Amino acid sequence: WFTDITNLKGAFSAGECRVTMQTVTWASSGSHAWRPQLSLRIRSEQGREGGDREASLKETLTPLFGTKQFDKNYNKRSPFHFTSPVNLVSAHIRALITGHGSDENQCAEFCAGIELFFIVNGQKFTKEFSLAGTQLGCTEQVANGSLPNEHGTWFYGRNGWCDGQDVAPWILDITSVLMPSGENNTIEYVGLYQGADPNPQSSPGQILMSSQLVLETISERPHR
Repeated sequence: WFTDITNLKGAFSAGECRVTMQTVTWASSGSHAWRPQLSLRIRSEQGREGGDREASLKETLTPLFGTKQFDKNYNKRSPFHFTSPVNLVSAHIRALITGHGSDENQCAEFCAGIELFFIVNGQKFTKEFSLAGTQLGCTEQVANGSLPNEHGTWFYGRNGWCDGQDVAPWILDITSVLMPSGENNTIEYVGLYQGADPNPQSSPGQILMSSQLVLETISERPHR
């Protein structure tokens, strides 16, 4: 995989950043053990100059909403509130979301009908996984990284992922819907199944999720 993580560059500003990998037990030992290898490619950017002042960009990351069981309590989450910073350049939400497990509706891995929403100051952003529930959804993604001819159900379409394929982030540009600097903003997140709160009667699945608020601001200082 070659994955652009430019939106996460704020995580490297603290001087130390720890990268971890999590996987299932069978992939951590024995003849089928995974041996991950990672290289990080960083391109530095020069500060932008204008007149007698020099400007530098600063990016901050704030965790938002995370993994939760996809059941009747899935949407019992507190809204996230934050104040618009001074000299805001851009604001984004970055989310990695995949469905797993199987209740009586085959949720949240295979079922069609899951709708996900970020709501920012009343503005709704929607995500659906069009491959979910299809017979050959992941088969048709082989050219994009899905690994073919595995055992089991590799060829079925899933909610947000296929075997062996990197998960594409959902990136939302929310700059235009934020309040002026110093004023409060609200971010909410909701997941529905067939237009309503999920309410499985047996073996609920889960939605794995990692999401961050990414704010880019510009700070000016006298040029020397």
